[in-house]
Amino acid sequence: MHAFVGVASVLIPDEEDLSEDGDHLWIVAGTQAFLYTISANSVGPALNVGAKETGCGWHKIQITPSNKMLMTWACNGAAVGRGQEVYNSDGVLDWHMFDNSLHTDVGRDFSGNEIAIVGRIPDTYKDACRSGGGADVIKLDRSHAISCLVDLNWASAHISYRDSARGWVAISLFDQGICPSFSCFTPKLGPDWQSAWRNFYEEIILVKIDGSGVFRLAHHRSRSAEYYWAQSRAAISRDGGYVVFDSNMNINDSGLNSYSDVYMIKVR
Repeated sequence: MHAFVGVASVLIPDEEDLSEDGDHLWIVAGTQAFLYTISANSVGPALNVGAKETGCGWHKIQITPSNKMLMTWACNGAAVGRGQEVYNSDGVLDWHMFDNSLHTDVGRDFSGNEIAIVGRIPDTYKDACRSGGGADVIKLDRSHAISCLVDLNWASAHISYRDSARGWVAISLFDQGICPSFSCFTPKLGPDWQSAWRNFYEEIILVKIDGSGVFRLAHHRSRSAEYYWAQSRAAISRDGGYVVFDSNMNINDSGLNSYSDVYMIKVR
C-alpha cells in the first residue's frame, strides 16, 4: 500500500466509496485529498481540503463514476471551498454546484450520463419539482440540466444511489424538524400530529432513476428535532437488492447510543 510521509493521519472519508471501476478512491492525508489508484499504488495531485469540521474544511467526500470528487464543505457561501463542488481527478475545480451543503449522491442514469441526485435545492438552481422542494437529478456534464425525480413536498431527505445498473434510488425522509410536533414522543404523539404530518415524512422510499416508479418501503423514527444523529440514513446496495436503514423504534431521546436499531429490507 502507499506510504504517506510527513502527515499525522490518513483516512477514508465516511461517505466515500470505491470507484465504479473498483480501482480508485479519494482519501485524505492530513489536510490534503488525493485520488488513489489501487492497481498502480499511486496518488494524484493534492487538493487542499483543510481539517474536517474546522473552519471551512471538508465535511463529506464522494467519488463520481468518472473518478471526479463531489466535495461537501463544512461551510456555505459562494466562494470556492464552500458549499458543494465537483473537482476533477487532478484536484482542479470543475464546477461550483451550490452555495449550500446538501444531501447528495452520484451515479449514472440509464443513458450513461453522470448525474448527481440532490434533495431540496435551496440556491443556484430552481428546484424542478412542482412544490419547489423535491429530489432532483442534475447532469454533471457541461449542460448541468436539471429534472425532478420525485416531489417530496419540502420534506428533507438523505439520498443513496449506488445502483446505477438497475436504477433504484433509496431516499430516507426526515421528520417535521420542530418539537413539540408529531415526531416528539413525551411519551406519546403530540395532539397536532395529524396536521403536521405530510406524505413521506419518516419513511424510506425507493424511486426509479427515470421517475417511472415510487415505492414506500418502511416507516422509521428519525426525530431529528431532538437529536441530529437520529436522522435515518438509508443505504442501497450496489446491485439494488437490499436497503439498510437505522431507526429509533423505542423512541428514546437520550443521545446517539439510543439510536442503534438497524434494519435490512430485501427489495428483489
